[in-house]
Amino acid sequence: MLKQPSLLDLLTGPPPPPPPSKEDLLGLLKDAREERQKVFDEEGYFAATRRAQMEAISGLFGGGSSPPPPSPSASRAPSLAPAMQVSPTSGPSAAAAERVAPCARDEPGCVESDLQASRTSGTAYMVPWAFPVGPKGISRAAEELQRALKRQGGGQVRTRPAGGSSLFVTASFGWGPLGLPLFHDDFEFLLDDSGATDVPGAQTFGHATFRAAASSDGFPFSTSRSGAIRNRDRLLRVRKELFGRSAWRCDCPEELGAFGDLKCAVFCT
Repeated sequence: MLKQPSLLDLLTGPPPPPPPSKEDLLGLLKDAREERQKVFDEEGYFAATRRAQMEAISGLFGGGSSPPPPSPSASRAPSLAPAMQVSPTSGPSAAAAERVAPCARDEPGCVESDLQASRTSGTAYMVPWAFPVGPKGISRAAEELQRALKRQGGGQVRTRPAGGSSLFVTASFGWGPLGLPLFHDDFEFLLDDSGATDVPGAQTFGHATFRAAASSDGFPFSTSRSGAIRNRDRLLRVRKELFGRSAWRCDCPEELGAFGDLKCAVFCT
């Protein structure tokens, strides 16, 4: 005689199946890895990844067939330094074409080491720096700059290639009322040793150009002028540490003229 289901059975439904064993889970994981690797081998990484993303989106929201996958070159991540520019050059020198972008005329709190650009836009100027090129090359200078930025409170300090043997070093400084990091100042440095002259028995130096700008005026807590003063003070503290600890020095540009060159050599301004 069949047992009649009770009211509790009708409300709760059948008992759930027992959980899979550890061996079953390991087997499923192994099968999934093998299937994924097979798809990667047949379609390529970018195509397989794109297809999986579109299938997941289609499963969540519905939709038709997925568009064709992008090429590997189109799938690369965008640059983290939007202010960096690439000159339209060609040939072997194109790999070393990256440079620090000049400040815009209305860019808040911007300080730059490009003398001509600062004269054009009317923004604050600071003399570029030079760093000694030792046995470790430009990587040693990047490490010294990273440490100096972190000691001055910089966050998100990163280094990336900038074409040729050059390196980009970026950092961000939070600021705001009562010390709250409501806004941020972005610092960018381009380290380049391509112009260093290798003279036997003499110290060679690479070149460090830079810019610093605020994410916002921060009104009413700050203005564009006070932001430039704030960023210049930070650059001076970083410079003082590098000049004192790591034998960096000022890299006086030729456009300064005789009097300006003397002033730069003595006061580094």
